[in-house]
Amino acid sequence: MGERRLEPGETTRTISGSQLLGRRQRTSWWQVLSVLSGAMFLLCQSGHGTTIGMAGSSEFGEAGKVTRRLVDEWARKTGNQVVYVSKPNSNSTAFGQFLVDWAAQTPDIDVYSIDTIWQAAAAPHAIDLTNYFNPEELAAHFPQVIQNNTVDGKLVSVPTSVDVGLLYYRTDLLKKYRFAHPPDTWDELTKMARTIQDGERAGGDPDFQGYLWQGKDEGLEINALEWIFSYGGGTIIEENGRISINNPRAIEALNRARTWLGAISPAGTLTYAEEECRNIFEDGHSAFMRNWPYVYVLADKPGSRISGKFSITVLPKGGVSGTHAGALGGWSLMVSKYSKHPDVAADLVKYFSSVEVEKTVALELCGMPSRPALYQDKDILSEFPWFEKLPAIFDRAVTRPSGVLGVNYNRLAYLVAHQLDRFLRDDDTAEETVGQIESGAKKLMTTANDH
Repeated sequence: MGERRLEPGETTRTISGSQLLGRRQRTSWWQVLSVLSGAMFLLCQSGHGTTIGMAGSSEFGEAGKVTRRLVDEWARKTGNQVVYVSKPNSNSTAFGQFLVDWAAQTPDIDVYSIDTIWQAAAAPHAIDLTNYFNPEELAAHFPQVIQNNTVDGKLVSVPTSVDVGLLYYRTDLLKKYRFAHPPDTWDELTKMARTIQDGERAGGDPDFQGYLWQGKDEGLEINALEWIFSYGGGTIIEENGRISINNPRAIEALNRARTWLGAISPAGTLTYAEEECRNIFEDGHSAFMRNWPYVYVLADKPGSRISGKFSITVLPKGGVSGTHAGALGGWSLMVSKYSKHPDVAADLVKYFSSVEVEKTVALELCGMPSRPALYQDKDILSEFPWFEKLPAIFDRAVTRPSGVLGVNYNRLAYLVAHQLDRFLRDDDTAEETVGQIESGAKKLMTTANDH
C-alpha cells in the first residue's frame, strides 16, 4: 500500500514499521526499532525541502512532546523535513544499535543524540563540526564539555545538555541535628549520616537511611570513579592511557565506601539505580543522596514530602587534601559522516544547541543547559533558583575514561562494576579488587590500541 502524503498544514504523523521496511531493501536498527515499538513519528513541514533522519530521545512523556515540537518548529522555519526516531530507554542498547548503524554506513540517520561517554567511539563516523561552528560559538558552552567532545582535534558533537553528580541533603534534618553545613568530606558525611539515621530511627522511622547511592551496573562504576578521584586516586585510566587504579588512595576510597553498606546505606544498595534512590529520598527516608540534577524538580514538586526541605551541593572530598568532584554527563548532537545532507543536518544541530532552545528546554523540562550564561538567566532563576549553584559544580566535574577506550568503555564499566560488586559483598579485598581492574584494563587498552 502506498504511503499517505501529508495534508497541507499537517506536521506529525505515525508511520508503521511495515511501511518503513517496504521502503528499503536494507534493514537498519532504527527500522527494526520502529517495528518493535509499532510506530515512529515523522515531523515535517509540508513542502519540498530536504528530508533528514534524527535519532533522538524517547518520543514518550513530556520530554518527547517538547522535542517533537522543537523539531517541528525547525522544520517550519527551514522548509525541511525530519524523520524522528526515538532511542531505546537503555543507553547500552542504544549505543549497540548505533554501532551497528555506523558499521553499515547507513545514510538514513543524519543526526544522532549521543552520550558524553560515546565521543571516541562515534568519532570515526562523525563529521568535524568545527566546519559549522566558529570559536566564539563554541566558547559559549562549558569548555570541559567541548574538550570532552573533541577527539584527536575533531569536534565530534556539540552539547545540548549537561549533567553532573550531586549531593542532595535534607536542610531540615541538618538543622534538627545541629549541623551548620553539609559535609565537606566523606568522613564528615559518614558521621553526620549515622547521627541523623540513628536519631530518625529512634524517633519512629525504622526504614530511615543515612546515605543513598547507586550500586547497580554502570551507576556503581560512576560512583566509584567519584570516590577514587575525590581521594586523589585518579580516574582509573588517565587521559594519556596510563592505568592508575592500583594505588593506595584508590584503595582508601574503596575501603571507606565499604563501611557504608548495611550501616548508613541500605543492604540492598547494590540493586539500586537512580530511581530507587530518588523514591526513598522523596519519601523522606534519607538524609543524604548522590544523584543527578533531574531529581531536584521531581523531589520539589507540590505535594512532595520533602518539598522545600532539601538542597544540593558538591559531593564530598576524600579528606582535607582531597577534591570535590562529580562525574560529568550529558547529551550532544553529532552529524553522521554518511549523511547525504550534512549542511542541513548541521543546521539542525545548531538550532538545538542555540540559546533559545536550551532556555526552552531548561524552563519546560528542567534540562541543564550546556551554556554557563543561562545559569544567570533571570527567567530560569525565577523558576529554578538552585540553578545558580550548578556552574561551580560543573567546573569540578570529572570525566569518565571513555576517550582512551572508545568502544571498549562499556566493557570497562562492566569490569569495574563487577569487581566492585564482589568487593562490596566482602568477596575480595580492596587490594585484590584494584589489581583485577588493573589487569582487565590493560587488556582493554591493548585491544583499543589495536583499533
